Amino acid sequence: MRGKNLGKTLVECLTRIAMEEENTYKVILDCSDKNVPFYEKLNYKKVGNNMAIYKENYMEKYAKIQ
Repeated sequence: MRGKNLGKTLVECLTRIAMEEENTYKVILDCSDKNVPFYEKLNYKKVGNNMAIYKENYMEKYAKIQ
């Protein structure tokens, strides 16, 4: 289905719903670096860094302490 603008349409519709119907003041999403250009075309801006810890990583470090 590539090339049919489905991703663009979906993001634009969900952004519109969030901003206009739900009256939010910002929308934040996480994406891989390779997808940044796609979102920039839709007027999203890269802001800061997102960090995450997953259970397996947590357990590797902290399960040993207990």
